[in-house]
Amino acid sequence: SSHFGSNYCAARFCQKCTRLRLQGGGAMDLEIQACAAERALQELQQAVQPRAGASSGVAEKQAQIAACERLAQRVKNTLESYRLELRSLPREEQTEHQHRIRGLEEGFKQAKAQIEWKRLDTEAAASAIAGPSGGGAADL
Repeated sequence: SSHFGSNYCAARFCQKCTRLRLQGGGAMDLEIQACAAERALQELQQAVQPRAGASSGVAEKQAQIAACERLAQRVKNTLESYRLELRSLPREEQTEHQHRIRGLEEGFKQAKAQIEWKRLDTEAAASAIAGPSGGGAADL
């Protein structure tokens, strides 16, 4: 799939990707994968942030969690694509990208933890609505 003309490239890399597109070669593919991973993570991080004044119902929160999970899968896929492209570089040229991948993985790990907290909060709220037979999870 083509990177150019899509919404995957983070704004700060658009000029770089355009320059690489004109040059061609493996560096372009690697940078495109890096941009896609960074953009996907950025979208996930925005999606998991609490919304100001948002007091939505359980069903809406569950829908938000499902949307976050889809974004998380996209991040996972783009990171894997980035890692696969990285393997095409000579080992001595991989260091910078390995650091970049580690940073992306750390951000992804934090976002997944936020999704899990949202899921637990939503389950507790659903249990509280269901009544005392919910097992007391709402007391946490």
